[in-house]
Amino acid sequence: MFFFEPMVFTIALYASLVYGLLFLALEVFPIVFREIRHLSMIVSTLPTLGLLVGVIFALIVNLVNQPLYARAVQKNNGKAVPEARLPPMIIGGCLFSIGLFWFGWTANPSIPWESPTVAAGFIGAGFNIVFQQCLNFLVDTYGQYAASAIAANNLLRCLMACGMPLAARPMFLGLGIGPASSILGGISLLALPVPFLFIKYSRVLRKRSEFAAL
Repeated sequence: MFFFEPMVFTIALYASLVYGLLFLALEVFPIVFREIRHLSMIVSTLPTLGLLVGVIFALIVNLVNQPLYARAVQKNNGKAVPEARLPPMIIGGCLFSIGLFWFGWTANPSIPWESPTVAAGFIGAGFNIVFQQCLNFLVDTYGQYAASAIAANNLLRCLMACGMPLAARPMFLGLGIGPASSILGGISLLALPVPFLFIKYSRVLRKRSEFAAL
C-alpha cells in the first residue's frame, strides 16, 4: 500500500516529515536556551512547555472541526468523507511553518526568551493538527484496511524521528539557528499543497484504489 497507493504514500510522507521535523526541533531547544542563552539546566527546559500549550490549542481546532465533519458525513448518507478532514491540516501546516521560521530567527539572546517560546507553541499546534488529521484521513479513506495504512505511516515516521535529530547539532551549529530553521521551514512550506491536492483529487484516487472505501 505504501508504494502503490498514492494517498498512503503522500499522507504518510507528509505526516512523517512533520513528525521528524518536530523531533529535530526538540534537539535545538537545549542549544538555544542552554548553550546560547546560558540558562540553568532546569530553567532551559521550561520553554518546551510552549509546545504543550500549542498541542492543547490544536485539540481545540480539531474539536471545532468535528461538528463540521459530522455534518459532511450526514450529507453523504452516513458514509465517511475523508476530504472533510483536510481543512484543519491547512491551518496546521501554516502554523508549523510559521513556528519554525519564528523560532529560528528569535533564538538570539538579544531577543526576549518569550518570543521563541511562543514560536514553540506554533510548532506544537501545527504538528498536532497535521498529524492527527493525517491519521483521520487514512482511517476514513481505507476503512477496514486502515490498520495497514497506519502501519505504513508509523514505520516511516519512526525512521524519520530516528534519523533526522542526528543532523540537528551539526546543522544548527554549522549554519546558525536562523538559517537552519529557515531550511526546515522551507521544507514544511513545500508540503503545504498536500491537503489542497487531496481536497481536489482524493475522490478520483479513491475510485481507482482497490483498498479505499467509497
